[in-house]
Amino acid sequence: MERNLPVVVQGATEGWRAAREWVAPGGGVNFDLLGELFGGAEVAVTDTARHHQGCGPCQEMRLSQYLVWWREQQQRQQQEQQQRAAGKQQGAPGEAASAAAAAAGGAAAAAAACQSGVSPQQWRQQQQQPTGYQQQQPLLYCKDWHLAAAFPSYQAYIPPPFFADDWLNEYFDATQGAVAQRGAQQQQQRQGEQAEGEPPPQQQRQEQQEQQQQQGSRVAASDYRFVYMGPQGTCTPLHADVLRSNSWSANVVGRKRWRLLPPCHSHLLQDRHGRGTAWDFCADDPEGLYPGLPEAWRRLVTVEQQPGEAIFVPSGWFHTVENLDDCVSINHNWLNGHNVHWAWMLLRAERAAAEAGIKDCRELSGPAEFECLVQRNMRANAGLDWAGLGALLRCIADASLHALAEAGRALGTTAAAEQAPTAALVALLLTDPAAAPAAAAEPAAAAGPAAAEPEEPAAPGGVWYHAFRLLRAGLVLRDLLAEQRRIHAACQQQQAAWLQRQQRQRADADGSAADAAQHAEQGAARQLAAEVEANSGCLARIERRLQALGVAL
Repeated sequence: MERNLPVVVQGATEGWRAAREWVAPGGGVNFDLLGELFGGAEVAVTDTARHHQGCGPCQEMRLSQYLVWWREQQQRQQQEQQQRAAGKQQGAPGEAASAAAAAAGGAAAAAAACQSGVSPQQWRQQQQQPTGYQQQQPLLYCKDWHLAAAFPSYQAYIPPPFFADDWLNEYFDATQGAVAQRGAQQQQQRQGEQAEGEPPPQQQRQEQQEQQQQQGSRVAASDYRFVYMGPQGTCTPLHADVLRSNSWSANVVGRKRWRLLPPCHSHLLQDRHGRGTAWDFCADDPEGLYPGLPEAWRRLVTVEQQPGEAIFVPSGWFHTVENLDDCVSINHNWLNGHNVHWAWMLLRAERAAAEAGIKDCRELSGPAEFECLVQRNMRANAGLDWAGLGALLRCIADASLHALAEAGRALGTTAAAEQAPTAALVALLLTDPAAAPAAAAEPAAAAGPAAAEPEEPAAPGGVWYHAFRLLRAGLVLRDLLAEQRRIHAACQQQQAAWLQRQQRQRADADGSAADAAQHAEQGAARQLAAEVEANSGCLARIERRLQALGVAL
């Protein structure tokens, strides 16, 4: 994970309820049980037929409706297979082979061509005369279904232990719990005040304003746990995962073919103007808009994922996915100490792009309000703003600080002595993670063969585990705080000149407009200051705890 390389984990779905119940007795998808359990759920489906460049239109439907369509799609595929078999018997093997490539829905055909050594140019030539089936029939893929959030009591699976340190979903769970607790407390308070005959309309308005400010300053937390399901030939087009997160995907039913491009070669996907990326590794490019595609093709890592296996897709790896069979998979996107810096690098670039995109609006608002507009646009584009990243880092840090405090109380007076070697190993892990396990093994090996196995450094709950989380969260939080302080200081310097302009506007024209602008600017400035204060306090707590462990941030 630290090396940011893809890995396939075998036997990942063993013991999963999904693996027992979603697989039909004879193999394939258990449509009846899925419909019985979840048929009323609303899901999003996308047309992935090959004539779309990437994904086609997306629509909402009930899962029961999608399963009916899927079964009909199976019947159509079976009929075409019978027709191809009949054509072979009549002595037309060339035409039958051509029809077989066309009927695979495009994505599976491309996968077969690439696997057999066909170049992207040859594959595109084979696709230039699509059949009527390809042109007219949709190929629907159910994506991004939040089953775990919609059916929390079902417990379809347990994430593989390698992927347990999941900051995105840990933040979502903590946020959801805090929202529910705050809502219950507010409801109890209102009921008590109303029972005493003191209606609180002013307090309610204040609470609403606070909620609006919080919503405007951070991403609306969402879980990143998904179910994907679709027939043979459905696919996911070329992309890199949201927020430069890691992802893992476990096949419950069926096989997938993954094509992955290392981040060091991602520039090969850009157009010649450097403004966009190709929609597929095999994209038709008659005008040479994507000159790097042939080289990108040669750099691909191709993986055929079997049922029961999970694949780890690292940060920044562009990839495509094709379902070689009818397929059901469970996927997570997540951040942790190994890749949160990738997300921070992305968000810095996104902020610069958002600022450039609305630079003409700078004179229309105060400096702090303009920064809030930049953050809002960044959140819309990237899914997270700097306040959201800060809230996530504080959530992770506070959880580990609490766990270390509890561990210290449990260890008592022996804590300091036992934590000293751990601190040294954590420091080594920060600079050279690959060397840390070997360093942990050396003193054990000296004690004899029976003691030669070091404790797993990533074991959730251990001192090493939480210290590592604090280290990596603290490093990004320190950089984020420095940027926020810089922007906040610049806003304060610019506010004096801006206030003078507002005073002239009050005198010359509309005083109410000037008052509204000043009110908005004051609210934005308070919001920026609150974020700086919250992150500064958390960083101080991290530094104190790491210092107690003998580790400098």
